[in-house]
Amino acid sequence: MLQGIENILTKYSKLPYWIAAVEVGLLSLGIGLISGWTSPYVAQLSEEGLPFWASRDECSWIVALLSLGRIFGAILGAIGVAIFGSKKTAFFAGIPQLIGWLLLSVANSVFMIYISRFLSGISFGFFFVCFPLYIGEVSDPKIRGALVAFIMNCQPLGTLIGNIMGAYLPMWQTSVISMIPTVIFVGTFLLLPESPHYLVKKGNYDQAESAIKWYHRQLDSSLELENTKQFLNTKISHSFKNIVAEFSKPKNRKALIIANLLFAFMQISGLYTITFYMEVILREAQVDIMEPKTIVIMVNSIGIVAGWFGMFAIDRCGRRILLGVSSAGICVSLILLSVDSSLIHYGFEAREIQSLPILSVFIFQIFICIGIISVPCTIISEIFSPDIKGYAASITSVTSGIFSFISSKTYQDFLNILPAEYVFGFYAITMFLQVVYCFFIPETKGKTLQEVQELLEKR
Repeated sequence: MLQGIENILTKYSKLPYWIAAVEVGLLSLGIGLISGWTSPYVAQLSEEGLPFWASRDECSWIVALLSLGRIFGAILGAIGVAIFGSKKTAFFAGIPQLIGWLLLSVANSVFMIYISRFLSGISFGFFFVCFPLYIGEVSDPKIRGALVAFIMNCQPLGTLIGNIMGAYLPMWQTSVISMIPTVIFVGTFLLLPESPHYLVKKGNYDQAESAIKWYHRQLDSSLELENTKQFLNTKISHSFKNIVAEFSKPKNRKALIIANLLFAFMQISGLYTITFYMEVILREAQVDIMEPKTIVIMVNSIGIVAGWFGMFAIDRCGRRILLGVSSAGICVSLILLSVDSSLIHYGFEAREIQSLPILSVFIFQIFICIGIISVPCTIISEIFSPDIKGYAASITSVTSGIFSFISSKTYQDFLNILPAEYVFGFYAITMFLQVVYCFFIPETKGKTLQEVQELLEKR
């Protein structure tokens, strides 16, 4: 039987890459389920009191603690990558996610939800530090973007499933069902070979060559091992002084600035905030042509289709074009939300213009899934040199977590002191700045990790 599996893997040489992507996709699906849980249950807790009441301020903490946990997860993830490698650290990401679902399944107070969300955020931070590194190390450059896009597009699928369950099931049932992908991931992921890059770093060359043979079926394993050794021959001592010195090099400094600015723009523009509060936003826009929860489900269904389009486009159109188009579409959607809020504020009948908020959330989700979800993580997997990848991904994830926390926690606070149109308008301006910023991001489509480093040195 094992020989038959080996023959299939050899015949379909790209299948090992996709097996790795599907495994990590289970973890991504779990993160999507966490996101999808938020919109329906925050609306229920704040407006219907199911299964218990939560104030608007408590709900804002429920939303924001996911991002706060992500900051700690990113730091722990960097330590994990340095000690255990990207693959084992990805496995560790499943543990707090699983515990978070267990807590939600028995939650009887807001405090238990707080703990669950914080733990889920730690899993979030682990995930975004290690998975781009793992996929970048084990994949073929020609399909690396598609693999990352596939993994990231498991999130909208999870979000959709979470929205559907949240609309029709009690919270404990949703939590029990949602832990199934995480259980499968934890039970099977360690069966895959370790990353060849990590094994070479540890000097386990025989194991590294075996891992290369498993992942890269059409390559000469001996030659690829030597190339990997050469690529990693700049290994540095992991002292604080040496790490700072590495980040002081122009190519690494450029890469860090590129990644951090990209995630800062994304989070300040309220991407996760709009996703988490989508049902509440539609309710406050007085949408009654159909149930807001039904619209949210439809929106996320369309997003999945858009995500699959983005998966095929990322290695054809390129990272920069896809990111620019996606950012522009999100900017338009936020402008529509701002216009709708402004018209209601100045006396227009909300029911007569309810097509505006509905159209805006559809555009928002479509363009998020086309590029914003997948492109930044693909870039992270490509632009950092091997010795600082884990640290760089951690710094980037911490930056993303900080700005995501600030954005999600202050959303309700801003609404308490400002009309909604100003809040959405600010988000739109930030996303427009990201459109401009796309022109300064290097194009990494189809390039090996070595070629990307050479490109950064020339820029």
